[in-house]
Amino acid sequence: MALVALLSARDGARDHADGDRAGSLIEFGGQPLVGYQARLAVAAGAERVLIHVDEVTPELSRLVDQIGGPRAPEVALFQDMTILARSLAPEDRVLLIAENIVLPPDTLASLLVAGPAAVLALPAVPATSDLERIDGGAVWGGALCLPATRVLATIDMLGEWDLALTLLRRAVQDGIARVALSPEMVMEGRLALVHDQESADLALQALSDRSQADLSGRASGLGSLLAPVSRAMVRELVRRQIDPSLPVALSLLLASAGLALGLSGWMISALGVMLLALGTCDLARQAALVTLRVAGPPWRERLVHGAGLALLAVSGLHLSGGQPLMLAGAWLPVFLIGVLALADERAPPAGLWTRWARLTVPTATLIIFLGYLLGRPDGAFALLAALCALIVTIRLFPGVQKVA
Repeated sequence: MALVALLSARDGARDHADGDRAGSLIEFGGQPLVGYQARLAVAAGAERVLIHVDEVTPELSRLVDQIGGPRAPEVALFQDMTILARSLAPEDRVLLIAENIVLPPDTLASLLVAGPAAVLALPAVPATSDLERIDGGAVWGGALCLPATRVLATIDMLGEWDLALTLLRRAVQDGIARVALSPEMVMEGRLALVHDQESADLALQALSDRSQADLSGRASGLGSLLAPVSRAMVRELVRRQIDPSLPVALSLLLASAGLALGLSGWMISALGVMLLALGTCDLARQAALVTLRVAGPPWRERLVHGAGLALLAVSGLHLSGGQPLMLAGAWLPVFLIGVLALADERAPPAGLWTRWARLTVPTATLIIFLGYLLGRPDGAFALLAALCALIVTIRLFPGVQKVA
């Protein structure tokens, strides 16, 4: 049994605001909106993605290539119901997402755990008037999940009717389970039925703001303090539809330049450039979370952070003057920071205290950078060692976290 996502990219998915009869697919975070829906479905567990189109265009073919791949779920376009019927097995589950609907990622997770057949629903209030009404007191939330047998039975009697709305009507008549959503999602703009590029940009902005608020709540101490700045920068990246892989590539170049400057002895410049590299890499990661796009292979981010640790090690080597005892004192906190970073990647801290007690590579780089600016890099390394000792103590003794 496979979960199959059923999407639509027909004429309604195109923006005709400029007077072009053909129009272009509505963009959402540097990708077509239907591409965002496909990534949303894949993140929810879809093993195949089927997209209903009027005609196969180069734009849609590129979209299939971008989403699909050797290790990615199968993505295919279809133009008629016969091809759709051949693509479904009776034991499959079908996740239907309405054309041009923008959904928060957690809504699909709630839908899929509600049972083999369920539909997203919101109360019929003025804020939800643009959504499809399903009865006197509720509107459709833009997605439903059905056994493939119901879809195949509907295809047999479909005729000229719209597939999505016909499936919705029949499911409601059969008493399908409803997953109730709050109308606040619509009021905030995170759940929206978009009709043109302008409304899509507004929905993307709303999703970005909410995602940044959630990330700041899970960030480390420094990340929480800098959340307002990063939120504004991520909002700008998302608004400009910038591919997250581009900032990651830039961060790799900056990290290489910073490490080269450090090896040449220009430590203040090196640490400043490295901070830019680490910040750029983190912004790309946050932008990718908003748009569900891939920021590149995970090793790129690890390589940037590894370059940051290497620069800290080079700084410690310069300060120690080659004396083994001083070198060990400088390198030990750097080693512990790397170990803590790996531990946090495998099991992210959950509690408020443990999140604030994290010592990340950007935080350590900032401490050493400030130490050089103040003329006390040795004191900065001493502070770094003390913080490492404190954090390791907290991690080793869970009782300290409970008391806090």
